[in-house]
Amino acid sequence: MLAKRNRLMFRTAAAIFLGLVVAVIGATWGMVAADAAADAESKQRLIAQEQRDRADRLFKQGHELAQIAMDDFYKEIIDLPGTLPARRLLVEEALSYLEVIEKEAGEDVSLQLDVALGHRRIGQMLGGTRDPSLNLAGDAIKHYEAALTINDRILAADPENQENLRGLVADYIYLGDALNSRRERDQALQSYEEALRISAGLFAAEPDSGDNRRLVAIAELKVGDVKRVIQSLDAAEPHYLRSLELREARAVEEPGDEEAIHDLTVGHTRIAQLLKSRADSLDGEPETATDLYERAIGHYEFALENRTGIAERDPQSTRRLRDVMKIHLEMAPLLNAMQDMDGTTLHLREALLIAERLYDCDSRDERTRTQLAKTRQLYGFAMVNAGQFEEGIVYIEMALAEYEALAIDFPDDPRVNRTLQLLRKVWADLDGDGGEESDE
Repeated sequence: MLAKRNRLMFRTAAAIFLGLVVAVIGATWGMVAADAAADAESKQRLIAQEQRDRADRLFKQGHELAQIAMDDFYKEIIDLPGTLPARRLLVEEALSYLEVIEKEAGEDVSLQLDVALGHRRIGQMLGGTRDPSLNLAGDAIKHYEAALTINDRILAADPENQENLRGLVADYIYLGDALNSRRERDQALQSYEEALRISAGLFAAEPDSGDNRRLVAIAELKVGDVKRVIQSLDAAEPHYLRSLELREARAVEEPGDEEAIHDLTVGHTRIAQLLKSRADSLDGEPETATDLYERAIGHYEFALENRTGIAERDPQSTRRLRDVMKIHLEMAPLLNAMQDMDGTTLHLREALLIAERLYDCDSRDERTRTQLAKTRQLYGFAMVNAGQFEEGIVYIEMALAEYEALAIDFPDDPRVNRTLQLLRKVWADLDGDGGEESDE
């Protein structure tokens, strides 16, 4: 019922809100064009000026409403279940709005910055990797590049414009995220390193700025993420440590701030991942590996405790639930490597409960369905490994059925098709083993 109400309410609101805004902006600037050509008589010039002033006020009001729709309104609906249709509609209306604003922006830097922000927001709606999106990374990249073009043009005219410089950092980070999601690692690294270069300059010029500190921390972490994949753990480590240091400083300066706490948990999870990877790479050094695993668990437990607290304070937030689920899913293989099967199944069970809860909120979202199938698959394998064969088989079969449905609904998703083929093969092997065991 909640999801249905959300879909209806936000679909209607998005259409009316941005639709009216675009109409108002287009109409008011039409008035400007018409009245600017009024006769040369002084009374008519006065009337024309009054109408231009009125049109300008209406344009600014409409522009402010559109910014609210694209920023605040989108932030309000992005985390609510069942709002995917509303988000699609909001993208369509936002594109219409941008076309109008881009035509009128001219040399107005303020409007140019808003156009860049609009492209950035649309990019997030289309292919954002952190928040729910339409999973269209290729289309998102086009909008991030459009935003960069605008920000670069402003940079050439005004190199000290702080708002523009922060916009550039955001553009490069989001572009890097989209490229990274497409496994275009080298290009993603270039984008992240440019974000780090600019944000480090901002922070050096204004070291007391919490916003600048946060931008550097994010950029450091992103650079570390890609270097960890295409270079080495040693190349990633200094970036992770620097990012964690900045996040700890912010958490101290802003105690109780949930964003600062969440950012700190991200820093801890990256250190945990690094430690686990180092432990996994050790061969013949069990004591050293165990020490690294235990240190990683300490970082994960810190992150899990704090993310769980944030989620409990905001029980309607699907994003916060996903944050908690992610920690459970990362802790499970670590405990499995330590041969702690009880701990492994416990965390996978907690992750599965969250995945089922998210699915109940929005059963049509591809990411939610894929996550449920993946978590059932992992839990099923863990149960089989723990000796609970029959229960494990049930969950693996449920995962296979969901992947079969996903392959029908999203035939062009290579990850779904790859996983489905692998799971079919594993299922055939398990089903054969089960049959032989029961025959005996």
